[in-house]
Amino acid sequence: MSSFIRLDEDWHVSSTFSNGTSTVRQTVHLAEARSLKKLCIVDKVSASTDWVGDLGEACRKAQRESAVEVSCGVEAEVTDTRGTLELPSSAGLADHIYVSHRRLPTPMGPMDLDEARGQIEVGLLCPARVTEWLVRASAAATMRDGSVVLTDPFHILAELGVDSERIHPAYLRCLAGALVKREASVELSERWKGPSPVIANYFLMAGVPVRAATGSVSAETVGRYVWCKRVASEVARTVSTQWRTERVLAL
Repeated sequence: MSSFIRLDEDWHVSSTFSNGTSTVRQTVHLAEARSLKKLCIVDKVSASTDWVGDLGEACRKAQRESAVEVSCGVEAEVTDTRGTLELPSSAGLADHIYVSHRRLPTPMGPMDLDEARGQIEVGLLCPARVTEWLVRASAAATMRDGSVVLTDPFHILAELGVDSERIHPAYLRCLAGALVKREASVELSERWKGPSPVIANYFLMAGVPVRAATGSVSAETVGRYVWCKRVASEVARTVSTQWRTERVLAL
């Protein structure tokens, strides 16, 4: 199961540098106690954030005291379909940049979800256009130097009353192609339960790494998976079945 989605890693735990309740040191200590191999401390940033260097130093110090491989990331909102991220000038001091979606990115800038939902309800905005904007913004945001991790862009669809399971495969192909080209990865979030098993499997089959993450804001839940474990099991079973089918067809 873990050969496709590793469950001895946690790629998203927030600390007291942003909205977390545990320090970097406390989080790393519990990660080691739970036999995790890798841990990424990820904190939300804006253009005015001035503590990225301090976060990196805290992670490096914790790494020296632990057998866990510790890295740090900054989570920034993508605001438009050009892939603009709300990043501080010091973002390059982090090991990873996490692309998040808090509002709907449009060609003109971010749209509040209440407004987008209202436009969909009265027919001014169609679900296909919303999906297109999410894909364009996500793909463009990965086109930058350094390691990029994409949080689930399609969780916004559920909030807008759009079924993410009905996304046209062309959109998934477009996004997966961009991620593969940039060697970016996708976060599988225990906290937000996304992306779905079907979409996670699509990314994996396209060659996009899928990283298990609790999305914890407290060290108490670091590395604890229920939903991700089920998705990992489903993905492993699906990939195994597809591999056996391909082998039979090749004979």
